[in-house]
Amino acid sequence: MGRSKQFGMSAYGTSRHSPRRTILVANGAKRIIENGYNLTLTSLGLVESERTDHAEPEAILTSVAEKERRILEIVEEMRKFVWERVEA
Repeated sequence: MGRSKQFGMSAYGTSRHSPRRTILVANGAKRIIENGYNLTLTSLGLVESERTDHAEPEAILTSVAEKERRILEIVEEMRKFVWERVEA
């Protein structure tokens, strides 16, 4: 098999595919260009993007601050425990 037929081209360099396929490929290329060459599955329309509801930033910060406070309490308990062992 010659290289031209192997790659879907006739001996004269024209595509063997139907005009409908050519239009579909052109439309796909147009969509990629319009999306700024973003080739993610969602931008190509292959999957729908998932919507995620996030907590408000204030709630997230409050939660992080509470966890930080608890970690510092645990660290302080560990320090006391170690000093008790060292002094004993």
